Amino acid sequence: MKDKKYKSIAEVSELLKINKHVIRYWDTKFDNISTRLSGNKRRFFSNENIKQLQELKNILYQNGRHNYSFDLAKKIVSNKYKKNDNSIT
Repeated sequence: MKDKKYKSIAEVSELLKINKHVIRYWDTKFDNISTRLSGNKRRFFSNENIKQLQELKNILYQNGRHNYSFDLAKKIVSNKYKKNDNSIT
């Protein structure tokens, strides 16, 4: 059971050292931050979701300081994932 496919918000919060309410807020602002299984309202996080959260955290905060505005961070992350999608096809 060590390598579960999905993690709960509590597990991700502890892993990334991000408060649960912050993860919930980011989930409302970004697409594909969490996965909802079979119409369930509970958030689950795959490894890819966790990587996105870590990148977002790294963009927004560095050395304990706020680096970018939330809107700019959103553009950086969305542009990065658009480039990755284009390189796959």
